[in-house]
Amino acid sequence: MKKTIIIIASIISVLVIFIAAVVLFLFVEWEKFTYDIEEYSAVRERYEFLPAIDELRDGDNLSFTHLKKSQFVFSSNAYTLKVKCSDSEFIDYKKKFDAEFVYEENKIKHDKDEVEKEPSFELDGFEFKTLSFKKYRIEYPRQIVFVGFSDEKNEIVFVVFEDEDRDYIEGSFEDCLKSDCGWQ
Repeated sequence: MKKTIIIIASIISVLVIFIAAVVLFLFVEWEKFTYDIEEYSAVRERYEFLPAIDELRDGDNLSFTHLKKSQFVFSSNAYTLKVKCSDSEFIDYKKKFDAEFVYEENKIKHDKDEVEKEPSFELDGFEFKTLSFKKYRIEYPRQIVFVGFSDEKNEIVFVVFEDEDRDYIEGSFEDCLKSDCGWQ
């Protein structure tokens, strides 16, 4: 009798642990940050219109962040490259990228989007612009590319967001940068 109770208790314990692990796997979102600037090369292979690291070496400081979010079988990736420049370099880069890039000009609303999104917006002292979906073959809402300029900080930022399973972007692009891209 005692042995049977111990066996039943052991089985119940194993089942509880198994169910907890399944629930954790299914419902908890995992975030992983990496900071290896060499990863940017792989991003640039997919988005050839982005500047190469060599083009940005004039910048005083380059920093790169890759945020991978996973939940069950779904995952998203956000890549952020920040370039801190001197006053003159910032002006030159800003002119160059404004001349080279084509940006979305109209409000953006995809089939399932609840809110129209402004293609240009301000966040934390950066003026962001959304790159043209058509020109660069960006598959919105599964992909988005932003370019941001901070006159105050002399910084330029390139943000790439990818999520193959995304059907819409909830809220504004500012919200997307904060919640999906790890903007801090």
